[in-house]
This record gives sequence, C-alpha cells and structure tokens, in this order.
Amino acid sequence: FGRGFLIGFILLTVSILPFPFLREPRSEPKTDGDFRWDLAIAIWRSDTRFRRLAISQTVYTLTSAAAPFLALLAEHRLGKGNANLALYTTVSVFTAAVGSLFIGWLADRWGNRPMTAMACLFGAATFLVAIVAPNNFVFALVFALWALATAGIDVAANTLMMELAGDSETIPLYSALYNIVRAAPRTLAPWLGGILVGWLGYPPIMA
Repeated sequence: FGRGFLIGFILLTVSILPFPFLREPRSEPKTDGDFRWDLAIAIWRSDTRFRRLAISQTVYTLTSAAAPFLALLAEHRLGKGNANLALYTTVSVFTAAVGSLFIGWLADRWGNRPMTAMACLFGAATFLVAIVAPNNFVFALVFALWALATAGIDVAANTLMMELAGDSETIPLYSALYNIVRAAPRTLAPWLGGILVGWLGYPPIMA
C-alpha cells in the first residue's frame, strides 16, 4: 500500500505542475456573481423536465447508502481474507476509464436521456448481483457494474442537465440548483447506510 500511495502522490503532484503556466482567457462576468434564489425557484417551478431529472438523480443519490459497503459485503459473504480487494479495485478503475469513453460515444449517438436510464439500470443490477454473488469473479462484476453506473451518471446525466439549461448563461444556475437538490441526500445517505447495515444487515440495504 505504501508504494502505491507514494506513486499516487507523485502522479497527482506532477498533474498540478502545468497549472501555473495555464492562462485562462479574459472574460467579464455578466452578473454580480450572487446566487439568485428567486430565479432558482422560478426554474424549479417552471422547468418540468429539469425538475424530473433532479428528483430522479436525488433518488439515485440515495444508493450511496449501500455503495460504500460493497467491499465489506464481499468479505462478509466470501469470508474475511477471501475477498480479493485488489481485483475489485482493478476492475472498478479499468471499467470506469473505458466505460466513460464508451458511454460518451453512445450518448453522442443515442442521446443522454437513454444513457442516463441505462446508468440507473447498471446501478440497480449492482446490488442485485452483490446479493447473490457466489465467488470473487462474480463479485468483481459488482464493481464493474457500479463503475459503469457512476460513469453513466457523470457523463450522461450531467450533460443532460446542461442541455436542459439551454444556453451558457443559465448553465451555472442550473448546475448549482441541480447540486443543491442532491446535496442533502448525498451527505446523509452513507450515514443512513451504516445505521441500516448495523440494524438490518447487508441484504436489506442492498435491496
């Protein structure tokens, strides 16, 4: 672990080095920079498509109550020391990298809405497979599915939100409102998941 973390530290440090030499193009802000709650409320009330997307993704965010416990579930089901965490990590990282490119390519051809729906299906399949996975290789599929679900939401759902905003001037407000709506569930879900796992066990929370 120590060597792996050292490599990660070096790579992340190197990734920062170009930024002092990066110059952004000059632009004059078109607003005073304050968040307009009146406009945000008006958008929420009037834009039905955006509201449906935000509610859908807020509900999806609640799955983070279970996601942090996937590795613990593997040890619980397969026995401590038998769960191959290195395999899960490798599969997850590789699938996320390749999946993001593939989902972006499909979104350009099929649209972001079907890809967002597909990402949600990948998320649902994650927990179904986690409940029944009999061995390490099948459990690796759990992490592959979750990586695809996460990549799909990051690529397709966020792009769909910007498409609904319509133009560059309203994208920041839409983005802020989109993240505000999902903030509370995203913060509370892992805590709720921990409480439910301790109270009910793994299968109910994965279901």
